[in-house]
Amino acid sequence: MSEGYSCAADNLADIRIDGVDPESSTIVFDLARFYAGSDLDHQVDGETDRTSGCMSFEGDPECPPVFSALGMGFDGVNPSAAQTAFRVE
Repeated sequence: MSEGYSCAADNLADIRIDGVDPESSTIVFDLARFYAGSDLDHQVDGETDRTSGCMSFEGDPECPPVFSALGMGFDGVNPSAAQTAFRVE
């Protein structure tokens, strides 16, 4: 981590996947679903949003879609909905 930056939330997702058979299932992380709805090249302005992509600070417009894909609320704790980024094959 760079000096001068810290994160107030752990940003850990509790991923639950139904229908997994440890002997035969493959768990897939679907990048298209993870990034769906995100504009990771978007930058608000140079004062509050110095880098493109989700930097996980309040008001960062790139974060809600990727957090939602992991089933996380923006604070990294409260689930927003079921995750969509992982699936079983």
